[in-house]
Amino acid sequence: VSGFGFNLSLRQFTELRNLLESGEKVVLRAKVRTQRVPGRMNVVSASIPGTDPAAGELMIVSHLFERPPTPGASDNTTGVAVTLEMGRTLAELIRRGELPQPKRTIRFLWVPEISGSRAFMYANPSLEDRLIAAMNFDMPGEDLEETDSYLRMKMTPDSRPSYLNDLIGDLLRFTDQTDIRTQTGNNAPFNYRMVPFISSSDHVVFLDAGIPAMQFNHWPDNFYHSSGDVAERTDPTEMKRTGFIGAASFFYLATAGAQEAKDLSWEAAANGEKWMAEVARQSARLLNTEAEDLYDRYKAAHNKIYGAFNRGKGGIASVTDLSSEPAVEDLVDALTTNLESFRDLQFEKLEGIYRYRAQELGVSARSM
Repeated sequence: VSGFGFNLSLRQFTELRNLLESGEKVVLRAKVRTQRVPGRMNVVSASIPGTDPAAGELMIVSHLFERPPTPGASDNTTGVAVTLEMGRTLAELIRRGELPQPKRTIRFLWVPEISGSRAFMYANPSLEDRLIAAMNFDMPGEDLEETDSYLRMKMTPDSRPSYLNDLIGDLLRFTDQTDIRTQTGNNAPFNYRMVPFISSSDHVVFLDAGIPAMQFNHWPDNFYHSSGDVAERTDPTEMKRTGFIGAASFFYLATAGAQEAKDLSWEAAANGEKWMAEVARQSARLLNTEAEDLYDRYKAAHNKIYGAFNRGKGGIASVTDLSSEPAVEDLVDALTTNLESFRDLQFEKLEGIYRYRAQELGVSARSM
């Protein structure tokens, strides 16, 4: 879209709105002088080098700030603190020999939100082909009681299904059952949700490039983008928990080979069936409608199940980013065939409900 816009103060906005609501004619004149000038952006990057350049890389990102007027403790000093500690801990454990040097490079990125990630990718175009996964730490360390929030893990979109959702889901459940505490933290019960894809942060930059990416985020937040976003409303325990999940998952991926790929394919297949069954259950509600809309609703429900199948199928197939050994590919094929059978079973159930509903309404059932 071409053109330009203005930022108005609240007073100016109110004055113009009142004039328009009273029926007054309002004419605005603008004189705009523009030019392009070179610019610089503060983008900080570090990495734990991998031993196999051909194995790909992993990206961990957090934003230093969104724009100068909106710095905050939760948003996003906690993200910077968590990712710095993840990098420090992994590097120290590798230096001491308690962890092996990873096969894949783990790269860390601290940026102005979105624009910095995009600039870094533009400056390093080869990364688009080397990165196999990314994780965005945006507001990962809030005090849940102070902010009335919960940990919200944003999954990859259906257009980019990935084993990453399954791996993080497993670690969230593990963390919930593990006594991760700190001396100065709130130490409240772990409260988290896996939620569908939501944009508006650095993970979208990587998803746009075809790289699976998720986001750690707390929401809602009573003090979001306000002067109330202060250190006293952050929680060391929550930062330790999210840092543990991030470090454990990405070191696992950094060292993953054929066995880990097979393990994740089983997870993706099992969760794909659960996802499809839930989508089928909810989609059946679409058939609670009138006769004239029944067939269109049936088609819509059918398409939803098919979409859920494609998500599960893509999650299984994505493990080949970690290993393309024949044994992995054979297992991917077998699990995909099983998932197809499960999909067909959901189709049969849906058709049965559709035909029953058509009989109730006194209309002829039509074949798909």
